[in-house]
Amino acid sequence: MIQHQIRKNPTANFASHFEQSPEYQRPPMPYQNPNHQNQLTDYDRDHFDDLLERVLNAQPQHIHDLLQEVPLIVEDRPSKRLVNDFCRKNPGLNRRHLPFQLCGLYTGFPITIRSVHQDSRLPDRIQLFRIGITLAARRHHQNQTAQANTPDLSTQDAALHEQIRITLLHEIGHHFGLNEQDLTNLGYG
Repeated sequence: MIQHQIRKNPTANFASHFEQSPEYQRPPMPYQNPNHQNQLTDYDRDHFDDLLERVLNAQPQHIHDLLQEVPLIVEDRPSKRLVNDFCRKNPGLNRRHLPFQLCGLYTGFPITIRSVHQDSRLPDRIQLFRIGITLAARRHHQNQTAQANTPDLSTQDAALHEQIRITLLHEIGHHFGLNEQDLTNLGYG
């Protein structure tokens, strides 16, 4: 278990006792079921969070140190208020599609522009959105396996793991003052 705190939307896990049954079939992840885009099950959340834990455990110590100072908040999708604010600041974005496309968000002042004169500001935070990340992983996995035409759970999990890693490092990059072009050049775009 990692030492820093991940804040999640609380959900009860009612399906856990069924998973121990030998007849239990693992439900499809949202990126396996195209009709399952708008919501996640408790199993989906737990699976995502397990992969996030793996990603975090694989990061170097300075990332763990950073996450002691900058909260990592994990939610299914951005709030309506956040979507409205984001679309107001970024005209041309589709307000209906954004909750399913936004993978993460860094809110705060990058360390490259901070000053001692900024005494009363809200704390920085990193938000990860399960649905946006899951759907991005699904699109990537579909592109990678279009020729094979055989769903492979291990490669789907690998695609989701990689998308979580990329999104986390992308948002951490914003904390360190990198812009979208910098992050794209580094492979985290």
